[in-house]
Amino acid sequence: MIILEKLGSRGGLTLTKSDKEMLLSQNEEEIKQNEERSTEILFALLRGFIHYAVDGEVFGPEKEIKEIYGNTLNENYPEANDLFLNFAKTYWTFKIALRNLFESFESSERWVGLGFLSEVEVAIASIFFHTPGPLKKSYREREKAQREILEGSGVKIDIDEFIAGNPILIREKLKPKSFFNKLFGGKM
Repeated sequence: MIILEKLGSRGGLTLTKSDKEMLLSQNEEEIKQNEERSTEILFALLRGFIHYAVDGEVFGPEKEIKEIYGNTLNENYPEANDLFLNFAKTYWTFKIALRNLFESFESSERWVGLGFLSEVEVAIASIFFHTPGPLKKSYREREKAQREILEGSGVKIDIDEFIAGNPILIREKLKPKSFFNKLFGGKM
């Protein structure tokens, strides 16, 4: 609940007693019954995450990133600037904290709030980091989405500098285009 409250607060939302009851519930029907409020909460959590990420705040020890994934962020993203590295350290420590939360509960004990945190993680991963499968975005889609989210969140950040030092975008931009992309002008 602490992570939910912190993200919500940074996203401009104070969770009410009713919100907390819904988030601690194990009944997912609560979301459907409170769809409008659930959407407000989710967007506040996303905004809150963006604020945390721009400031480079972490959700656990950074050393766990290397322990779990095998590399430091500097090793994974050597071309990254400090703005992106701050964002990445927040994301990866959040991902680890979320994983630890899920592992600490049996599936029958999981509460609605964990689902909200998972939605935040998936949304951030699909826009700012590589995701395999159907969530994969093209370079242009990813850059556009990143700009829109950063602008819409109201954070104080030089978006052009963030984009310029984002190794995910740098690598995707430099990737050779497939024969079909060249043939059809990048429309595939």
